[in-house]
Amino acid sequence: MRAERRTTAIASALAFLAALAFLLPRRAPGITLEDAGELGAAAACWGVAHPPGYPLFVLLGGLWLRLLEPLRLGPGAALTSLSAVCGAATVALLVGALAARGGRWSAGVAGLALLQAGPLVSQSIVVEVYALAAAAVALALRTALAPDPRPLRLGCLVGLSIVAHPAAAGALPLALAALLPAGPRARRLLRLAAGLLLGLSPFLVLPLLAWRDPPLCWGQPDTWARWSEHLLRSQYGSGPGLPWPERLSLLSELILRPFGLWLPAALGLPLLLAAVRRRAAPTAPVRSPSGWPLALSAAAALLLCLAAWSHPVPDDDARARLVGSALPALVLCAALAGLGLAGLEARLGPRRAALLPLLLLLLPLLGRGQALAGPDARLFGLALDQSGARLAESYAALAFEEAPPGSVLIANRLGSTDLFGFPLLFRQIALGQRPDLLLIDRSLLRAPWYREQLRAREPALIPALAALERELEAAGADPAAQRRASRALFTALLSGPRPVGFTDPPGPAALGGAELVPGGVLWWPAGRAVRPAGADPLAAAIAAEPASPWLERFREELEARERARRP
Repeated sequence: MRAERRTTAIASALAFLAALAFLLPRRAPGITLEDAGELGAAAACWGVAHPPGYPLFVLLGGLWLRLLEPLRLGPGAALTSLSAVCGAATVALLVGALAARGGRWSAGVAGLALLQAGPLVSQSIVVEVYALAAAAVALALRTALAPDPRPLRLGCLVGLSIVAHPAAAGALPLALAALLPAGPRARRLLRLAAGLLLGLSPFLVLPLLAWRDPPLCWGQPDTWARWSEHLLRSQYGSGPGLPWPERLSLLSELILRPFGLWLPAALGLPLLLAAVRRRAAPTAPVRSPSGWPLALSAAAALLLCLAAWSHPVPDDDARARLVGSALPALVLCAALAGLGLAGLEARLGPRRAALLPLLLLLLPLLGRGQALAGPDARLFGLALDQSGARLAESYAALAFEEAPPGSVLIANRLGSTDLFGFPLLFRQIALGQRPDLLLIDRSLLRAPWYREQLRAREPALIPALAALERELEAAGADPAAQRRASRALFTALLSGPRPVGFTDPPGPAALGGAELVPGGVLWWPAGRAVRPAGADPLAAAIAAEPASPWLERFREELEARERARRP
């Protein structure tokens, strides 16, 4: 027994080191476009991120930043290294779980299948929550596959997986499959429920973080109503979306096929069919041969359904996020592959099973090669090498250099905050630069908690915010009218003493007739803009940035700026 544990530990350690050596050189040197800046800022100040708050990432990320502070990596680089560690831990935990079940060769094959898969790589080299969620699901899987899983520990790990990302709730069938076949069921289920509640307890930290009044406190969840709304993501609403069958069809076609997730599922198909027909070999290295394949398949299917539900709108941004949400399902598909190969390994015997690593030669061709080629990689933002991604931090640095002292910088359109606002937020909070600037997100002005924060931090805006609230009340439930209800605030700001710049220009109606002209990387009222001399200062950063939907949107904004400069 000790020898087996030692072998499993060595296999896990080697898998971790190999995966880490693969991921670290490919990680981004700092934050990237989209949510990275906001998540990094929340971790730096131990604040509250966008719904549902992601307290596990915030707490762990904040601790990680402080532990690595002596290395002087910078907050962005430190957090990308955390994602790489989580990705490597996911591979190591999968290998350890399969090796502990007797599948030595199959563990290596399944581990490499997971490592070469585009979704895991793409989410393990940027500041995001998905690699952490995948690691939490892999740890729960490792515990579930143990000979005698403890219900309290297993429930706690499933709960932590949900805290890491709500889509990980699909891992619950794993816990049930591990516990129901053994022991008094009622007692074990009660312990599982207690562990689940304990694992979900980090959500209770959100009000504590809000009461600290951090510089980033999305949703201000300091009351029961706001806390529950934040957890339920009520701010986002349901929005337009495709019917469920079309959503799942889109997910299977655009996630499973291009990125090689079908390969692990196909490898585990023989074991699944044997389980359904109850013909699994008694020598198969699984404690419950007829239950585990079905449980893994059910959990993977549920995870995919939750991923489709969390991003119902099939636009480019939603598709890019869908890759990360489906990552826990990929972990379970790889586990299903490993169990299938382990059963095959047990039947072949030790000598013939040594031929299984020949599958390693096919994996790069069948999986990663597809992820690297074609329009799918661009459409989903699946960049497998982010080592040259400096656009977000370059933009923020140039914007801070361009803004005069005491400026107000406004992210105008819904979605532009991800491109322009979050990098500015990260630079101000995580790096402590330009505290004199007031950053405003127009898309959040309709939220009462956001207006309360602006009143507290900028008392001079109280009259303008009161006028904004009257506009919102007059707009009623009309979403279009609500989005336009910022004219009074913009007029008050533009007529005030502080310079006002925009990351992207609003329509003329919102400005009350004021004209905006492009400066270096920002937009300013006519007569205040400072235009750069010579070439575009962001040209080099754009050329080195990996292709993604957000890069395309960034380019569109730059093209609009250039058109405005023409006479």
